[in-house]
Amino acid sequence: GRPGSTTDGSALSREGAAIVGSNADAEGRPGSTTDGSALSREGAAVVGSNADAEGRRRPAFGHYCVYNSAVSEASVLGFDFGYSLAEPEMLIHWEGQFGDFANGAQTIIDQFVTGAFSKWARSSGLVMLLPHGYEGQGPEHSNAYLERYLAACAEINIQVAQPSTPAQYFHVLRRQQLRPFRIPLVLMTPKGLLRHAACVSTLDELHSGSFEEILDDPSAPKAVERVVLVSGRLYYDLLERRVAEGLEDRVALVRVEQFYPYPARQLAEVLPRYGDMPWVWAQEEPRNRGGWSFMRLLMDDLYPGRPLAYAGRRPSASPATGSAQVHRSEQDQVLRTALGLTDRVDDISDESANVSEER
Repeated sequence: GRPGSTTDGSALSREGAAIVGSNADAEGRPGSTTDGSALSREGAAVVGSNADAEGRRRPAFGHYCVYNSAVSEASVLGFDFGYSLAEPEMLIHWEGQFGDFANGAQTIIDQFVTGAFSKWARSSGLVMLLPHGYEGQGPEHSNAYLERYLAACAEINIQVAQPSTPAQYFHVLRRQQLRPFRIPLVLMTPKGLLRHAACVSTLDELHSGSFEEILDDPSAPKAVERVVLVSGRLYYDLLERRVAEGLEDRVALVRVEQFYPYPARQLAEVLPRYGDMPWVWAQEEPRNRGGWSFMRLLMDDLYPGRPLAYAGRRPSASPATGSAQVHRSEQDQVLRTALGLTDRVDDISDESANVSEER
């Protein structure tokens, strides 16, 4: 693998785990997303002990396998799903070259990944890595269709997360391997964050701790007037803009790292710290996509009658614009709305107005 990319297998492997990853660009170009050295080298997962049931010593290192798969999403994801059933102690990854391309495997996702346990009581620990983020690359290279996976969530059938730091990414994979049960894990993974100067973790954060479903604002703002819930790379854009506008003490940024299973307990631990300050859900995706509909229903169930405002793009048939200029304008508007620099904030009760606006 290439040091510094998102899937790195040396630390998990060192502790006895076996890792298999398939990617349409696995042998590829510098800076692509699958890397086999860091997970194994830096300590991800343990599968039991280094002895088998009869006391024989296992090898100190597990197997680490990377396959440069064909760009045939349905066939490769189907194979990897079957592999995960046959080898439940292996950490099996399937990574789309871009998360958008997973739509070519939608039949496998609908028929097997999200429903196998409910239909056939078959457990899979498959990990789907879906590069996701609005960086001006157009409608086919921006959106991993988060909303599709959230719409399929029920009966703890899958896990859906979007880690925002290297340590969080490391620990969610380690958790996946250490758990005594197997549930598919769908990860919205970063693209530009691979080289983002602020997206870093200390060695101590990697070495200790665990995956956190909700991350409170690490700066502990003192005079909060607004709480922004956000997930993924948009957090870093908001962080930078908050500093530029001098809002460090007035706006709290709370990261939702896991959507499902619902992080209800973790939200209940964090949100009361900010009293009755208004809540805003910020996302890069259009209103009819991303996590908005899911979070809106969740927050309404947890906190009935408490408004949750929306800051994001308007509803769109296309996942993203094909114009770099329009992208920058839209992104600026999302940031301004989320931080309260403009009056254009939609409330959850404003759905009829949005429908009329579309007409």
